[in-house]
Parts: sequence; C-alpha cells; structure tokens
Amino acid sequence: MERYLFYALFTSISAAFLAGCGAGSQPTISAPNALGVAASASRGQTKQTQQRIYVVENHAYSKSSVQIYSYPDGEPKGQLNDLGAPYGDCADSHGDVFILNQNLPATILEYAPGGKTPIKVFEDTGYSPTGCSVDPTTGNLAVTNFYSSNYTSGTIAVFAPTGTRGQPTLLTAPNMFSPRYCGYDANGNLFVDGYSKSLQILFAELPANTKQFTGITLNQTINEPGDLQWDGKHMAIGDSSTNAIYQFSFEASTGKEVGSTTLGGVTYGLNQFWIVGSKVVGAAAVDQMVGIWKYPAGGTAVKVIKEKAGIPVGIAVSSP
Repeated sequence: MERYLFYALFTSISAAFLAGCGAGSQPTISAPNALGVAASASRGQTKQTQQRIYVVENHAYSKSSVQIYSYPDGEPKGQLNDLGAPYGDCADSHGDVFILNQNLPATILEYAPGGKTPIKVFEDTGYSPTGCSVDPTTGNLAVTNFYSSNYTSGTIAVFAPTGTRGQPTLLTAPNMFSPRYCGYDANGNLFVDGYSKSLQILFAELPANTKQFTGITLNQTINEPGDLQWDGKHMAIGDSSTNAIYQFSFEASTGKEVGSTTLGGVTYGLNQFWIVGSKVVGAAAVDQMVGIWKYPAGGTAVKVIKEKAGIPVGIAVSSP
C-alpha cells in the first residue's frame, strides 16, 4: 500500500508543479538525449577541507532550498537558494555535490566543496530526476529520471565527466517504467531500483563498461524503492517505507542479504542516505529530520538535526 501512496503523491505533486510552470513552457523532446553544459567556474576558488552535509528540502509548490551543515556536529553552514525544485543529490570523491533540480527544464547543478555557485550545469530536459551516483572508476554521473515531462517512461542518463558539452547516454532497465534511485559499487557496476508500469518494484544492474541493464532479484523484500550506496564491502539498499537499510552481496543476477541496519527514530519515509565510514547520515521525510547513526550497527541516532523549513528528501556528504 505504501508504494501506491508514494507514487500517487509524487505524481500529483510533480503534475501540479509542471502545470504551475505553464504547459506552453514545457520543452519539446526532439531527441532522446539531454545536453550537459559546463559553467565557467574554478574548483580551486572554493577549496576547503571540512566535510559538509547537503540536505535537499522539498516544498512542492514553492522554490526549495538546500541546507548545509557541518559533519559530524551538524552545525548550520548556510544554504543554496533559488534552485527551483530540487529533489535529490549526491557527491563524488572530490567532494563535488550534484543537486537534482526538477524545475523546467530540469538540470543537475554541480557545486565544488563549499561553493555557492555551480561549476557545471547539466541539462536534463524533458525528465524528472530523483537520484544520482558517480562512478568511482570513470567519473561518470548516472541520474535516474523518474518519468518524462509527458509522463512516459523514465530513463537512466549517464553523463561523461569530461568536456564542456556532452550528450549523455540514455538507458532503460528491463520493464522499469519509473527508475527512482541508483548507486555505483567500487568496480563501476551501476545498480538501480524503481517501478514497473503496474507499480511492481524492480531492481537492475548495469555491469561496468556496458550499455545494457539486466534485471536482478533480491532475497529480501523491499516495500518501497530506496537509496542505493556502496558501503565499502556490500551494496546497501534502503527501504523508503521503513527505517531499514539492507546489505547485499551479488552473484550473477541474485542479491543475497548479508546484514541489515535499523535506524532508530525513523517512522516512515527514509529517502536518501549517505554512508561515511562507520556512520550513516539519513533523511527522514515524514519525521522532518536528518540523523546520524552508527553503521552498520544502527540503533539510536548519535545526532539529530530537525528540519523546520521543508521536507528533507535528499542528502549527501561532501568529503573533499
């Protein structure tokens, strides 16, 4: 039941937002590829050494913001404003942060550590991005597009890391109508979760250096597609309807659960999470809080940050 409620809520909110922007302003999809555009900014201008938590707050009908906190003490360190409608985020090994902006036309904004001005803007025209991950072996940026602006099937867009302009490769996973989140492992294999057109929960893998997804199955039930992230040993997959993160090892097309983490204090709506060594930082939408827990032990949060301005739907930790 939870996945139906989420799907209906997400679709209705997005539809209202798109309608508010004006049907006449919606872009025409003339080609299956979007365009990545680099901004003229230097990473060195915003160089810093402290870790930062980037929390995407979703306000649905108004311009949202990204709140920035120090890690691990959770002290406010500013915010990114006037982004349109950000929904999720991720970070790479340099500490650069990628903000997924669903405002028409959709964009992915890349910020250097501590920076307030994007150093790159990737256009994701015609889609509604919800999750992203950076390949540690190539620097490629994968973005899950929940659906297109005309409510047809979503895609997984893979942007190359080099050059000032580039067209991403747009891929689809078997029977997956709405990809939700994605995560690379240490070897460059990309894992994706999402829904079929009939709202069946699906998982897929894109092996490194290929362009063809294959369907995978898990021996642990996931009630709502959640975030995916490599924890150094296993692929960690969250259940957005609960407070659980499961660790999986994979052989061929089957994922075997090898452990689980329960995040105390989360009642519902565990969206994105970010693993930092022996800790995990998570965004709990319904509880309107960001927590830091021991990982993989879980249990009671060692730090709680209450979000008052909006609903935390995305989270990433910048570690320069």
